[in-house]
Amino acid sequence: MSKTLLLLGLAALSAATGTGCGEGGGDAPDASRGDTGTPDGFAGPDVTGYALCVSTATPDGSTGLIVGVDDVAEGVLTLGSGVEIGSGGPTCATAFGSAFVGVGDSPVVTRYERNDEGLMVPGPRVSFVGEGVERIFSGRGRYFRFLSEERALYIDRTTGIVVVFDPTEMVVLGSVQLEGFEVEGATASLVPPIASEGRDDLLLYVRYVSSIGVQLPQAALISLDVDTLEHTVTRDARCGGLANDVQTSEGTIYVASSTFVTAQRMLGLADEAPCMLRVLPGETRFDPDFYVALSDLTGGLPTGAMLRGPGDGALLKAYDAAVLDPSDFLTTFQVVGAASWRVFRIEDLDDVATADAVAGFPVQTGQGNEIFETRGRRYLLRLEPDFLSSVLQDVTDPAAIRDALTIRGGFFIGGGELVR
Repeated sequence: MSKTLLLLGLAALSAATGTGCGEGGGDAPDASRGDTGTPDGFAGPDVTGYALCVSTATPDGSTGLIVGVDDVAEGVLTLGSGVEIGSGGPTCATAFGSAFVGVGDSPVVTRYERNDEGLMVPGPRVSFVGEGVERIFSGRGRYFRFLSEERALYIDRTTGIVVVFDPTEMVVLGSVQLEGFEVEGATASLVPPIASEGRDDLLLYVRYVSSIGVQLPQAALISLDVDTLEHTVTRDARCGGLANDVQTSEGTIYVASSTFVTAQRMLGLADEAPCMLRVLPGETRFDPDFYVALSDLTGGLPTGAMLRGPGDGALLKAYDAAVLDPSDFLTTFQVVGAASWRVFRIEDLDDVATADAVAGFPVQTGQGNEIFETRGRRYLLRLEPDFLSSVLQDVTDPAAIRDALTIRGGFFIGGGELVR
């Protein structure tokens, strides 16, 4: 692929997803896990379909769509059955047989149901503007946590406001302002973990960006009591740009820097080495005795992002300059958006020493760095070379990758199972 085509495609992608060259562009769009928590009294194991949020580029920016589908394991999805949900990049989370959707610069969340014809139909809405939330951050279903059919949380990424709402009645129950994580002269953003099974609290990673947009090599960890909304904050000055995490069967959570941090280092904008930390079961701080530089695992290649792999393993992305020379790139978004990232596999995170390249795994972009998991299968987003479509790849077995669902004309942002 020529660099001219790449740059044109990246411009379209930026418009469609609402990302740019600033903080956050390295790990969006993303496909959040089919479950956004483990709510009490979940209605049963039968999956009646899926709600997928998709963003499409338009002359004026982008438009969000929500589409109901029966399965994601195979096929080609066109967007004719999609329901327009507004301009801008959408956010999509699912629970209790419904999809909860925010879009663009609005603080409003709408609940969608799938009707007998398979279409997603809008229902009641709730606004968080009275709690100080100005917009629902695009693409991140993980910012919702559904605790029961009467109680859910929304974590505002930039302000640290946690809104409590009733997902059945769609009314606000209250809110709290998280404090004590700020750093003078830096912009903080909160990132909930993808998985935190077996914990009574909700962990939030905090990453920091300087006034000139560079990720800082420091982090904080917030432990939020989901019942009382009381919280504690601990800090760590070893690693920054934390974005992607994997939890092992023993409950340890490993979290790594994003490909955005990797791209900044490649361009000489930051000195920080992309890295990995961990949180041991029951702890509310990063393990002070554990630190791994990601490039040490891949033979020195620029490495970022960590994805859930088989068993207690993980997948990493490492930039391969032999595929596309990054020397002419001017922005981190161009580096992250290039289809030049190889996939490496860590066999066991609890015994991490090295990562091996996965033979036959197609080169990826540095985006789409979350696993969509459903029915015992794991899917990873890949953008097509024409930047006009996206593919969910079945990566359950990294040695036998296959294309599952192809989405024509749009970028998969997120979604999940509709379970009743």
